[in-house]
Order: sequence, then structure tokens, then C-alpha cells
Amino acid sequence: MRPIKFRGRTGSGWITSAVGDANWASFWTDVDPTTVAQWIGLSDSTGSEIYEGDVLAYRDHRGRVEWQPGYFEIHWIVQDGDRGTLSRHIQTWNAATELTVVSTDVTADGPGVSNPAGPSAPS
Repeated sequence: MRPIKFRGRTGSGWITSAVGDANWASFWTDVDPTTVAQWIGLSDSTGSEIYEGDVLAYRDHRGRVEWQPGYFEIHWIVQDGDRGTLSRHIQTWNAATELTVVSTDVTADGPGVSNPAGPSAPS
């Protein structure tokens, strides 16, 4: 069973916590609640954990990870020249070899709302 893990932004960067961790209670008071996102249980081709709201890349395509009742899916951003349909169901992808997190940008509106072409992953 995978851990139930969350990521949130503080004034100085990102922190993570899983249910039962020593910092579990303080996590919720230390982070901006509009930036909290759940780990989906997968890592990308570089080993980075994938969280709800992350923007993923597959070749020249970009898509945001979003929760649907019962599963996570990728909401692909349609670009000029796109003719094929990319599978939205994240379970159909081999995240470890085919997908790369290109942005973890969040806004005051919460994960999954900010510009998918936004800044690269935080340091």
C-alpha cells in the first residue's frame, strides 16, 4: 500500500508529509492551504514524484494531473497541429519512462488552475 502523502508550499519552499509522519499536524499549519496537492503514487522519468496539479510533458505535449472520481487523469492542453487523442487515464502511461514533470506551479486558486506553460519545477 502506498503512503498517503501531500506537498504544500511554505514561504521558503515546498515541504511534504505523509499520514502518520512526525510533522503531519504541523504540515497543515505551515503551508499555504491553496497549494496542497496529493501524491498520486507515481514518479516521472527523472524520479520526481508526481502530485495532483503537476504539469507533465510527453514529447511536445503538456497536460495537468487532475483528480476524477476514483482515479487521476491527465488533462492535455490542445496545441495547434494536434490531431491525435492522447489517453487521459494516467494508468495507461508508463510514468517512469514516458512522462516528465515540467511544472509544479500553483496559484491562489489552487492546484490545477495556473498556466501550464508556467515556470519550471521549484528548486
